[in-house]
Amino acid sequence: MLRDYLPPVLNKELFGDRAKYGQKPMENDTDWKKWQSVYTSAYFSTQKSSSIQRFINNAGYKVLNGFAMADKVVADLGPGNGYSIDYFDGKPKSYVAVDVCEEFFPIVAEKCEKASIDFSALKVRADHPVIELPPESLDCFVSFYSLEHIHPLKAWLDEIFSKVKPGGYLIGAIPAEGGVGWALGRMMTSKGILKRRYGLDIRKIVCWEHPNMCDEILANLSSYGRFSKLTTWPARRFPYDLSLIIRFAVQKN
Repeated sequence: MLRDYLPPVLNKELFGDRAKYGQKPMENDTDWKKWQSVYTSAYFSTQKSSSIQRFINNAGYKVLNGFAMADKVVADLGPGNGYSIDYFDGKPKSYVAVDVCEEFFPIVAEKCEKASIDFSALKVRADHPVIELPPESLDCFVSFYSLEHIHPLKAWLDEIFSKVKPGGYLIGAIPAEGGVGWALGRMMTSKGILKRRYGLDIRKIVCWEHPNMCDEILANLSSYGRFSKLTTWPARRFPYDLSLIIRFAVQKN
């Protein structure tokens, strides 16, 4: 990808000073503590506050088109307000919300209740890749805009796929993190919002908030099964550097 050929000073502006800050948050860092306290507000300010932001964000969920969810056992990593449920083709037998934050669980529970979907919630720790579900108990794991956050990536993916039945799926979308197009978009939007409203430098926060690059995520996913879907957005087959979102479905070996 283009970042491999850019000068370090430009890479720091686009993707953060990863050599300095690494992938794992400094838990006692003042900026990190502040980011944790404003995360929910910042998320909606940068992802859902305008029609354009919602349009871009919602585009990822369309990968669910064509996947029958009727009577399936489904888990959702990082469900937020349960946006994926709106795109399900059919009513799952059960739905498990898996997140590091309990804040959204009541919202997702209410949505499932209205849709007559059996709901349960499972809180996990970001630094402890353990999901308390029986092995190979899921027909499908969905994850939208979460895989870029998890660390260590391989350990979390091992845990996720251990819960999926052979022939089952991990379906989701990720931002084209690590691509120049996504980084330029962030500089024109999120960077200014975080600085003006919260006094935060995104070049620092992004190292910990998005430790995983899109190409690294996809390379890891390929080791667990085959891609039955792999498309970019806004165009289906753009280079990652020119894309904003990458949508995928991996069928487990």
